[in-house]
Amino acid sequence: MSATASQAAQPLPKLAMPRSTPADLGQNLLYSVIGGHAGVWIVSALYFLLFEAKYRVFGHTIWLKHGWDHLPQNMGLGGSWLDQHWETIRHLYFRNIPEGILGLLLILVVLAKAKPVGKPGRLDKLLVRLRFPSHHQGQLGRHERVSAPQIILSPVTVLLASLPGVIVGSLLVYGLPVLLRHAGVNLLPGLHPPSFARAYLAGGSWQPLAVGALGGWFFGRKSFSKVADDVQLFFIERWLGRAYEADAVIGEFEAGRVTRTEARDQLTRLRATRPGRLYPPTFRHRYRALLDANAAVEEHGAWISILMPLVVAVLVILALFGAYIRLWYATHTNSWVP
Repeated sequence: MSATASQAAQPLPKLAMPRSTPADLGQNLLYSVIGGHAGVWIVSALYFLLFEAKYRVFGHTIWLKHGWDHLPQNMGLGGSWLDQHWETIRHLYFRNIPEGILGLLLILVVLAKAKPVGKPGRLDKLLVRLRFPSHHQGQLGRHERVSAPQIILSPVTVLLASLPGVIVGSLLVYGLPVLLRHAGVNLLPGLHPPSFARAYLAGGSWQPLAVGALGGWFFGRKSFSKVADDVQLFFIERWLGRAYEADAVIGEFEAGRVTRTEARDQLTRLRATRPGRLYPPTFRHRYRALLDANAAVEEHGAWISILMPLVVAVLVILALFGAYIRLWYATHTNSWVP
């Protein structure tokens, strides 16, 4: 029997995670590449759907592109520094750099291992005070698991938490070379990505992705990793629930309270109780460690039970649409778009 549901809200103890095999390392590398691309494509899809696509609603066309492209002028700032540089700013800081942020974060999701958190630092306390998702929120008086509003608002909180890294990264990647050139030093002269990589790099440039990766590390990952960890745990608990149900049926049969036929019928109605090889190694190892520890399965409300699968499905659809936009539509102007 599993522990009580009330115990599930407590921070997880250190789990006995198995060592990664060479096959696991290869699978992590493959999924990291896929995750990094998916992060870039999701942001591309969101930017396109928000600011490029046209929508017909009750006979009216809604198209935000003109208003967005000329936002400073529409705000009465025509001719200002912001207006003169708005094209670069809107592409760089509202599309290209967020692509790098989410690309890095989805790589970290693939590689991350569940482990107990230490004592919260000042930044962790600030994030919890601001209601950002944090691994330390249970220690600091909040609910151990992320709530539905935290999941819904996670894109905003991740971007806000990434601001320090984006600011410092912009100064290093864009500002430092300018200063060095004035001093007669030319870093990485003639470095240009090959032509085949242009579909993968925003505007054919590596700099935005580098700035985004710095933003994701400092400190978008602190907010995002908690959401990703709890989403993963939610799906693992669904597997655990089926495993515990199968154990209960076996126990009933061994105690003589159900016949062999009844036990077989109940077991065959269950879905698989162990995630297959296609699941990431961290997912499979965490499931096995939690099962061996007889970890409790938290009872989830209707909102979370609906929201978690919905979030994953929407992200997959956005990633596929973003790949279409980046790899096909960008070079085929007569292609289909909404």
